[in-house]
Amino acid sequence: MPQSFTCPNCNAPLTYDGRSATITCAYCQTPVIVPPEMRSGHEDTFPYAPPADLLDKWAEIQELALTGKKMEMGFKALDSFGGRDFPTSTVTTIDAPTARKVAAGVGAAGAGGGCLLTAFIIFMVMVTVVPILAAMTSNGGPLNEPWARINPFGRARLVTSFGGEGTGSGLFQDPRYVASDNQGHIFVGEYDGGRIQIFDMDGKFLGQWTPVNEEDYDYYLRGMAVDRNGMMYLAAQGELYVYNAMSGEMLGKFPPPGEESYSFDDVFIGPDGVLYVTDTWSGDAILRYDRNRQVTLKVVDAISSVTDESESTIRLGVDGLGTIYALGTSAESVFVFASDGRYVTRFGSEGDAKDQFTSTYALAVDNQSRVYVTDFGGLQVFSGDGRYQYRISMPGYVYGLSFTDDNHLITVDTDDKVRVWEIK
Repeated sequence: MPQSFTCPNCNAPLTYDGRSATITCAYCQTPVIVPPEMRSGHEDTFPYAPPADLLDKWAEIQELALTGKKMEMGFKALDSFGGRDFPTSTVTTIDAPTARKVAAGVGAAGAGGGCLLTAFIIFMVMVTVVPILAAMTSNGGPLNEPWARINPFGRARLVTSFGGEGTGSGLFQDPRYVASDNQGHIFVGEYDGGRIQIFDMDGKFLGQWTPVNEEDYDYYLRGMAVDRNGMMYLAAQGELYVYNAMSGEMLGKFPPPGEESYSFDDVFIGPDGVLYVTDTWSGDAILRYDRNRQVTLKVVDAISSVTDESESTIRLGVDGLGTIYALGTSAESVFVFASDGRYVTRFGSEGDAKDQFTSTYALAVDNQSRVYVTDFGGLQVFSGDGRYQYRISMPGYVYGLSFTDDNHLITVDTDDKVRVWEIK
Protein backbone atom coordinates (compact mmCIF):
# COMPACT_ATOMS: atom_id res chain seq x y z
CA MET A 1 0.00 0.00 0.00
CA PRO A 2 1.44 3.50 -0.92
CA GLN A 3 2.90 5.52 1.99
CA SER A 4 3.48 9.30 2.30
CA PHE A 5 6.15 11.53 3.79
CA THR A 6 7.41 15.08 3.06
CA CYS A 7 10.30 16.36 1.02
CA PRO A 8 13.05 17.62 3.39
CA ASN A 9 13.85 20.43 0.90
CA CYS A 10 10.44 22.00 0.08
CA ASN A 11 8.08 20.17 2.48
CA ALA A 12 5.97 18.97 -0.45
CA PRO A 13 4.12 15.67 0.10
CA LEU A 14 5.82 12.60 -1.39
CA THR A 15 4.11 9.30 -2.10
CA TYR A 16 6.21 6.09 -1.92
CA ASP A 17 4.99 3.01 -3.79
CA GLY A 18 7.54 0.58 -2.30
CA ARG A 19 9.41 -0.17 -5.53
CA SER A 20 12.60 1.90 -5.01
CA ALA A 21 15.02 3.02 -2.30
CA THR A 22 14.89 6.64 -3.57
CA ILE A 23 12.23 8.97 -4.88
CA THR A 24 12.45 12.32 -6.73
CA CYS A 25 10.36 15.25 -5.53
CA ALA A 26 7.95 16.31 -8.26
CA TYR A 27 8.10 19.96 -7.14
CA CYS A 28 11.78 20.76 -6.53
CA GLN A 29 13.31 17.74 -8.40
CA THR A 30 15.40 16.80 -5.36
CA PRO A 31 16.30 13.10 -5.05
CA VAL A 32 15.18 11.85 -1.65
CA ILE A 33 16.20 8.68 0.17
CA VAL A 34 13.20 6.73 1.43
CA PRO A 35 13.34 6.21 5.20
CA PRO A 36 14.49 2.63 6.04
CA GLU A 37 11.35 1.88 8.08
CA MET A 38 9.20 2.47 4.96
CA ARG A 39 11.12 0.13 2.65
CA SER A 40 9.89 -3.41 1.86
CA GLY A 41 12.90 -5.00 3.61
CA HIS A 42 13.78 -7.50 0.90
CA GLU A 43 17.31 -7.60 -0.54
CA ASP A 44 17.97 -7.57 -4.25
CA THR A 45 19.60 -10.81 -5.36
CA PHE A 46 21.38 -11.60 -8.56
CA PRO A 47 18.94 -13.82 -10.48
CA TYR A 48 21.55 -16.00 -12.29
CA ALA A 49 22.89 -19.28 -10.87
CA PRO A 50 24.96 -21.86 -12.72
CA PRO A 51 23.14 -25.11 -13.58
CA ALA A 52 23.59 -28.03 -11.22
CA ASP A 53 24.11 -30.49 -14.06
CA LEU A 54 27.08 -28.59 -15.46
CA LEU A 55 29.24 -31.70 -16.02
CA ASP A 56 26.49 -33.43 -17.98
CA LYS A 57 26.06 -30.38 -20.17
CA TRP A 58 29.81 -30.17 -20.68
CA ALA A 59 29.81 -33.78 -21.85
CA GLU A 60 27.07 -32.92 -24.34
CA ILE A 61 29.14 -30.00 -25.60
CA GLN A 62 32.13 -32.30 -26.15
CA GLU A 63 30.00 -34.82 -28.05
CA LEU A 64 28.68 -32.09 -30.35
CA ALA A 65 32.23 -30.91 -30.98
CA LEU A 66 33.47 -34.39 -31.89
CA THR A 67 30.60 -34.90 -34.33
CA GLY A 68 31.23 -31.59 -36.08
CA LYS A 69 27.97 -29.88 -35.04
CA LYS A 70 29.54 -26.48 -34.46
CA MET A 71 26.43 -24.30 -34.19
CA GLU A 72 24.58 -26.69 -31.90
CA MET A 73 27.76 -26.96 -29.84
CA GLY A 74 28.14 -23.19 -29.54
CA PHE A 75 24.54 -22.57 -28.53
CA LYS A 76 24.70 -25.42 -26.04
CA ALA A 77 27.74 -23.79 -24.46
CA LEU A 78 25.98 -20.43 -24.25
CA ASP A 79 22.83 -21.97 -22.77
CA SER A 80 24.85 -23.97 -20.25
CA PHE A 81 26.75 -20.93 -18.98
CA GLY A 82 23.91 -18.43 -19.06
CA GLY A 83 24.82 -16.71 -22.30
CA ARG A 84 21.56 -16.49 -24.22
CA ASP A 85 19.32 -16.12 -21.14
CA PHE A 86 21.53 -13.61 -19.31
CA PRO A 87 19.36 -11.27 -17.14
CA THR A 88 18.64 -7.75 -18.35
CA SER A 89 17.05 -6.29 -15.17
CA THR A 90 18.74 -3.49 -13.25
CA VAL A 91 20.22 -3.62 -9.78
CA THR A 92 19.70 -0.49 -7.74
CA THR A 93 22.45 0.44 -5.29
CA ILE A 94 22.54 3.13 -2.64
CA ASP A 95 25.56 5.34 -2.17
CA ALA A 96 24.42 7.98 0.34
CA PRO A 97 23.85 10.85 0.11
CA THR A 98 23.15 10.27 -3.63
CA ALA A 99 21.45 7.43 -5.38
CA ARG A 100 22.56 5.84 -8.69
CA LYS A 101 21.40 2.96 -10.85
CA VAL A 102 23.82 0.33 -12.15
CA ALA A 103 23.04 -1.93 -15.09
CA ALA A 104 23.10 -5.60 -14.13
CA GLY A 105 26.43 -7.23 -15.02
CA VAL A 106 28.24 -3.92 -15.56
CA GLY A 107 28.89 -2.53 -12.11
CA ALA A 108 28.80 -3.99 -8.63
CA ALA A 109 30.54 -7.32 -9.12
CA GLY A 110 30.65 -7.93 -12.85
CA ALA A 111 29.56 -11.49 -12.18
CA GLY A 112 27.07 -11.60 -15.02
CA GLY A 113 29.55 -10.16 -17.48
CA GLY A 114 32.15 -12.66 -16.35
CA CYS A 115 29.79 -15.56 -17.01
CA LEU A 116 28.91 -14.20 -20.41
CA LEU A 117 32.58 -13.67 -21.24
CA THR A 118 33.35 -17.22 -20.12
CA ALA A 119 30.57 -18.55 -22.32
CA PHE A 120 31.85 -16.56 -25.28
CA ILE A 121 35.41 -17.82 -24.80
CA ILE A 122 34.18 -21.40 -24.54
CA PHE A 123 32.07 -20.92 -27.64
CA MET A 124 35.05 -19.63 -29.63
CA VAL A 125 37.29 -22.45 -28.40
CA MET A 126 34.72 -25.07 -29.29
CA VAL A 127 34.07 -23.77 -32.81
CA THR A 128 37.72 -23.08 -33.65
CA VAL A 129 40.29 -24.95 -31.57
CA VAL A 130 38.38 -28.23 -31.14
CA PRO A 131 37.58 -28.69 -34.85
CA ILE A 132 41.20 -27.89 -35.72
CA LEU A 133 42.46 -30.49 -33.26
CA ALA A 134 39.90 -32.98 -34.55
CA ALA A 135 41.10 -32.43 -38.11
CA MET A 136 44.77 -32.72 -37.16
CA THR A 137 44.19 -36.01 -35.31
CA SER A 138 41.85 -37.50 -37.92
CA ASN A 139 42.90 -39.88 -40.68
CA GLY A 140 45.51 -38.16 -42.82
CA GLY A 141 46.11 -35.40 -40.26
CA PRO A 142 49.64 -34.53 -39.10
CA LEU A 143 48.87 -35.58 -35.51
CA ASN A 144 46.96 -38.74 -36.36
CA GLU A 145 49.77 -41.18 -35.61
CA PRO A 146 50.91 -39.54 -32.33
CA TRP A 147 47.28 -39.44 -31.22
CA ALA A 148 46.80 -43.13 -32.12
CA ARG A 149 49.64 -43.97 -29.71
CA ILE A 150 48.07 -42.20 -26.71
CA ASN A 151 44.34 -42.02 -27.46
CA PRO A 152 42.66 -43.11 -24.19
CA PHE A 153 39.30 -43.57 -25.92
CA GLY A 154 40.43 -45.75 -28.84
CA ARG A 155 39.68 -49.45 -29.16
CA ALA A 156 43.21 -50.05 -30.43
CA ARG A 157 46.51 -48.41 -29.48
CA LEU A 158 49.24 -48.00 -32.07
CA VAL A 159 52.41 -49.74 -30.88
CA THR A 160 54.69 -49.15 -33.86
CA SER A 161 54.60 -48.30 -37.55
CA PHE A 162 57.14 -48.48 -40.35
CA GLY A 163 57.52 -48.34 -44.09
CA GLY A 164 56.62 -45.77 -46.71
CA GLU A 165 56.42 -45.56 -50.48
CA GLY A 166 59.48 -46.67 -52.44
CA THR A 167 61.44 -49.56 -53.88
CA GLY A 168 64.26 -49.71 -51.35
CA SER A 169 64.61 -51.94 -48.33
CA GLY A 170 61.84 -51.27 -45.83
CA LEU A 171 59.76 -49.34 -48.36
CA PHE A 172 56.76 -50.61 -50.29
CA GLN A 173 54.91 -50.37 -53.58
CA ASP A 174 51.26 -51.39 -53.19
CA PRO A 175 51.63 -53.73 -50.18
CA ARG A 176 48.42 -55.69 -49.64
CA TYR A 177 49.28 -58.73 -47.55
CA VAL A 178 50.78 -59.16 -44.11
CA ALA A 179 51.46 -62.22 -41.94
CA SER A 180 53.56 -63.21 -38.93
CA ASP A 181 55.16 -66.37 -37.60
CA ASN A 182 55.66 -67.64 -34.06
CA GLN A 183 59.24 -66.30 -34.01
CA GLY A 184 58.20 -62.65 -34.08
CA HIS A 185 58.76 -62.05 -37.80
CA ILE A 186 56.47 -59.88 -39.91
CA PHE A 187 56.14 -60.64 -43.63
CA VAL A 188 54.78 -58.07 -46.08
CA GLY A 189 53.77 -58.95 -49.64
CA GLU A 190 53.36 -56.54 -52.56
CA TYR A 191 50.53 -57.09 -55.03
CA ASP A 192 52.41 -56.49 -58.29
CA GLY A 193 55.40 -58.83 -58.52
CA GLY A 194 54.91 -60.38 -55.09
CA ARG A 195 58.05 -59.02 -53.41
CA ILE A 196 58.25 -60.29 -49.82
CA GLN A 197 59.98 -58.22 -47.11
CA ILE A 198 60.77 -59.45 -43.61
CA PHE A 199 60.86 -57.40 -40.38
CA ASP A 200 60.97 -57.96 -36.66
CA MET A 201 58.11 -56.76 -34.46
CA ASP A 202 59.82 -53.39 -33.97
CA GLY A 203 59.96 -52.78 -37.72
CA LYS A 204 63.64 -53.54 -38.22
CA PHE A 205 64.28 -54.69 -41.79
CA LEU A 206 65.68 -58.25 -41.93
CA GLY A 207 65.62 -59.20 -45.60
CA GLN A 208 63.59 -59.65 -48.77
CA TRP A 209 63.02 -62.01 -51.69
CA THR A 210 60.88 -62.25 -54.81
CA PRO A 211 58.78 -65.29 -55.80
CA VAL A 212 59.53 -67.27 -58.94
CA ASN A 213 57.33 -66.40 -61.91
CA GLU A 214 56.71 -69.66 -63.76
CA GLU A 215 54.34 -68.16 -66.30
CA ASP A 216 54.69 -65.81 -69.27
CA TYR A 217 52.38 -63.19 -67.81
CA ASP A 218 52.48 -60.73 -64.94
CA TYR A 219 52.68 -62.00 -61.39
CA TYR A 220 49.95 -60.69 -59.08
CA LEU A 221 49.86 -61.85 -55.49
CA ARG A 222 46.34 -62.84 -54.37
CA GLY A 223 46.91 -64.38 -50.95
CA MET A 224 49.64 -65.06 -48.37
CA ALA A 225 49.95 -67.12 -45.18
CA VAL A 226 52.77 -68.43 -42.96
CA ASP A 227 52.62 -71.57 -40.80
CA ARG A 228 54.45 -72.51 -37.59
CA ASN A 229 57.04 -74.50 -39.48
CA GLY A 230 58.35 -71.42 -41.27
CA MET A 231 56.68 -72.18 -44.60
CA MET A 232 54.94 -69.49 -46.62
CA TYR A 233 51.99 -70.16 -48.90
CA LEU A 234 51.40 -67.75 -51.79
CA ALA A 235 48.28 -67.74 -53.98
CA ALA A 236 49.25 -66.32 -57.38
CA GLN A 237 48.51 -67.04 -61.04
CA GLY A 238 45.81 -69.49 -59.94
CA GLU A 239 48.35 -71.71 -58.14
CA LEU A 240 49.30 -72.20 -54.50
CA TYR A 241 53.09 -72.06 -54.06
CA VAL A 242 55.10 -73.08 -51.00
CA TYR A 243 58.31 -71.25 -49.97
CA ASN A 244 60.73 -71.12 -47.11
CA ALA A 245 59.47 -67.92 -45.50
CA MET A 246 62.89 -66.62 -44.46
CA SER A 247 65.08 -67.60 -47.41
CA GLY A 248 62.56 -67.49 -50.24
CA GLU A 249 63.50 -70.98 -51.44
CA MET A 250 60.65 -72.48 -53.46
CA LEU A 251 59.55 -75.81 -51.98
CA GLY A 252 56.82 -76.73 -54.45
CA LYS A 253 53.15 -76.09 -55.05
CA PHE A 254 49.90 -77.69 -54.01
CA PRO A 255 48.37 -80.37 -56.23
CA PRO A 256 45.04 -79.77 -58.01
CA PRO A 257 42.03 -80.36 -55.76
CA GLY A 258 40.54 -82.77 -58.29
CA GLU A 259 40.05 -83.53 -61.95
CA GLU A 260 38.29 -80.28 -62.71
CA SER A 261 39.96 -76.95 -63.44
CA TYR A 262 40.80 -74.71 -60.51
CA SER A 263 42.14 -71.28 -59.62
CA PHE A 264 43.37 -70.68 -56.07
CA ASP A 265 42.63 -67.14 -54.91
CA ASP A 266 43.17 -66.82 -51.15
CA VAL A 267 44.92 -68.84 -48.47
CA PHE A 268 44.68 -68.96 -44.68
CA ILE A 269 46.37 -71.02 -41.94
CA GLY A 270 44.04 -71.90 -39.08
CA PRO A 271 45.11 -71.83 -35.42
CA ASP A 272 45.53 -75.62 -35.59
CA GLY A 273 47.86 -75.37 -38.58
CA VAL A 274 45.27 -76.57 -41.09
CA LEU A 275 45.32 -74.82 -44.46
CA TYR A 276 42.26 -73.26 -46.11
CA VAL A 277 42.08 -71.95 -49.69
CA THR A 278 39.45 -70.56 -52.03
CA ASP A 279 38.89 -71.80 -55.58
CA THR A 280 37.16 -69.29 -57.87
CA TRP A 281 37.46 -71.08 -61.22
CA SER A 282 34.08 -72.77 -61.49
CA GLY A 283 32.38 -71.09 -58.58
CA ASP A 284 33.23 -69.87 -55.13
CA ALA A 285 34.50 -72.95 -53.34
CA ILE A 286 36.25 -73.20 -49.97
CA LEU A 287 38.72 -76.06 -49.50
CA ARG A 288 40.49 -77.39 -46.42
CA TYR A 289 43.74 -79.40 -46.60
CA ASP A 290 45.33 -81.56 -43.93
CA ARG A 291 49.07 -81.63 -43.26
CA ASN A 292 49.48 -84.28 -45.96
CA ARG A 293 48.01 -81.85 -48.49
CA GLN A 294 44.87 -83.91 -48.89
CA VAL A 295 41.49 -82.23 -49.28
CA THR A 296 39.35 -82.92 -46.19
CA LEU A 297 36.56 -80.43 -46.85
CA LYS A 298 35.13 -78.76 -49.94
CA VAL A 299 32.25 -76.29 -49.76
CA VAL A 300 31.07 -75.82 -53.35
CA ASP A 301 29.37 -72.54 -54.30
CA ALA A 302 29.81 -71.42 -50.72
CA ILE A 303 28.50 -67.91 -51.26
CA SER A 304 26.58 -68.04 -54.55
CA SER A 305 24.37 -70.82 -53.15
CA VAL A 306 23.20 -68.29 -50.55
CA THR A 307 23.02 -65.12 -52.65
CA ASP A 308 22.18 -66.64 -56.07
CA GLU A 309 24.93 -64.42 -57.49
CA SER A 310 28.49 -65.35 -58.40
CA GLU A 311 31.30 -64.21 -56.10
CA SER A 312 34.71 -63.63 -57.66
CA THR A 313 36.68 -62.67 -54.54
CA ILE A 314 36.55 -64.43 -51.17
CA ARG A 315 38.70 -63.61 -48.15
CA LEU A 316 39.01 -66.20 -45.39
CA GLY A 317 39.36 -66.26 -41.62
CA VAL A 318 39.03 -69.14 -39.16
CA ASP A 319 38.69 -69.04 -35.37
CA GLY A 320 40.02 -71.46 -32.75
CA LEU A 321 36.90 -73.64 -32.98
CA GLY A 322 37.27 -74.16 -36.71
CA THR A 323 34.41 -71.82 -37.63
CA ILE A 324 35.02 -70.43 -41.12
CA TYR A 325 34.34 -66.77 -41.94
CA ALA A 326 34.23 -65.95 -45.65
CA LEU A 327 34.05 -62.34 -46.83
CA GLY A 328 32.36 -61.91 -50.19
CA THR A 329 33.53 -58.54 -51.47
CA SER A 330 30.82 -58.36 -54.15
CA ALA A 331 28.06 -59.30 -51.72
CA GLU A 332 29.53 -56.95 -49.05
CA SER A 333 28.75 -59.64 -46.46
CA VAL A 334 30.50 -62.14 -44.22
CA PHE A 335 29.28 -65.73 -44.50
CA VAL A 336 29.73 -68.10 -41.56
CA PHE A 337 30.25 -71.86 -41.89
CA ALA A 338 30.61 -74.50 -39.20
CA SER A 339 33.78 -76.59 -39.08
CA ASP A 340 32.01 -79.31 -41.10
CA GLY A 341 31.24 -76.82 -43.89
CA ARG A 342 27.59 -76.34 -43.00
CA TYR A 343 26.30 -72.84 -43.72
CA VAL A 344 25.27 -71.06 -40.51
CA THR A 345 24.51 -67.41 -41.16
CA ARG A 346 25.65 -64.20 -42.79
CA PHE A 347 26.07 -60.65 -41.51
CA GLY A 348 26.67 -57.25 -43.01
CA SER A 349 25.31 -55.79 -46.22
CA GLU A 350 25.94 -52.86 -48.52
CA GLY A 351 24.97 -49.54 -47.00
CA ASP A 352 25.94 -46.67 -44.72
CA ALA A 353 24.60 -47.94 -41.40
CA LYS A 354 27.07 -48.80 -38.67
CA ASP A 355 26.72 -52.56 -39.28
CA GLN A 356 26.93 -52.27 -43.07
CA PHE A 357 29.81 -52.05 -45.55
CA THR A 358 30.71 -49.70 -48.39
CA SER A 359 33.98 -51.15 -49.70
CA THR A 360 35.36 -54.32 -48.11
CA TYR A 361 38.65 -56.01 -48.95
CA ALA A 362 39.87 -58.35 -46.20
CA LEU A 363 39.06 -59.75 -42.78
CA ALA A 364 40.77 -61.32 -39.77
CA VAL A 365 39.60 -63.15 -36.64
CA ASP A 366 41.15 -62.61 -33.19
CA ASN A 367 41.49 -65.04 -30.28
CA GLN A 368 38.06 -64.04 -28.98
CA SER A 369 36.37 -64.97 -32.29
CA ARG A 370 35.77 -61.30 -33.07
CA VAL A 371 35.71 -60.61 -36.79
CA TYR A 372 37.50 -57.51 -38.16
CA VAL A 373 36.49 -56.37 -41.65
CA THR A 374 38.27 -53.66 -43.63
CA ASP A 375 36.07 -50.82 -44.88
CA PHE A 376 36.28 -47.12 -45.61
CA GLY A 377 37.01 -45.27 -42.37
CA GLY A 378 38.61 -48.20 -40.58
CA LEU A 379 37.72 -51.67 -39.37
CA GLN A 380 34.21 -52.90 -38.61
CA VAL A 381 34.24 -55.32 -35.68
CA PHE A 382 31.62 -58.03 -35.09
CA SER A 383 31.19 -60.84 -32.60
CA GLY A 384 31.55 -64.38 -33.87
CA ASP A 385 27.79 -64.70 -34.28
CA GLY A 386 27.59 -61.52 -36.35
CA ARG A 387 26.54 -58.91 -33.79
CA TYR A 388 28.03 -55.50 -34.51
CA GLN A 389 30.48 -54.34 -31.83
CA TYR A 390 32.24 -51.13 -32.87
CA ARG A 391 34.43 -49.43 -35.46
CA ILE A 392 38.18 -48.88 -35.13
CA SER A 393 39.43 -45.81 -36.99
CA MET A 394 42.52 -46.53 -39.09
CA PRO A 395 45.00 -44.33 -40.97
CA GLY A 396 44.59 -45.00 -44.67
CA TYR A 397 42.54 -47.81 -46.17
CA VAL A 398 43.56 -51.20 -44.77
CA TYR A 399 44.35 -53.80 -47.44
CA GLY A 400 45.72 -56.60 -45.28
CA LEU A 401 45.48 -57.57 -41.64
CA SER A 402 46.39 -60.49 -39.40
CA PHE A 403 46.76 -61.34 -35.72
CA THR A 404 49.84 -62.53 -33.86
CA ASP A 405 49.75 -65.31 -31.27
CA ASP A 406 49.46 -62.70 -28.50
CA ASN A 407 46.54 -61.01 -30.29
CA HIS A 408 48.37 -57.98 -31.63
CA LEU A 409 46.82 -56.76 -34.86
CA ILE A 410 49.11 -56.07 -37.83
CA THR A 411 47.78 -53.97 -40.71
CA VAL A 412 49.11 -52.73 -44.04
CA ASP A 413 47.38 -49.86 -45.79
CA THR A 414 47.28 -47.39 -48.66
CA ASP A 415 49.83 -45.19 -46.89
CA ASP A 416 52.35 -47.97 -47.67
CA LYS A 417 52.72 -48.41 -43.93
CA VAL A 418 52.75 -51.44 -41.66
CA ARG A 419 51.25 -50.79 -38.25
CA VAL A 420 51.13 -52.95 -35.15
CA TRP A 421 48.18 -52.41 -32.79
CA GLU A 422 47.37 -53.47 -29.27
CA ILE A 423 43.69 -54.36 -29.06
CA LYS A 424 42.00 -53.14 -25.87
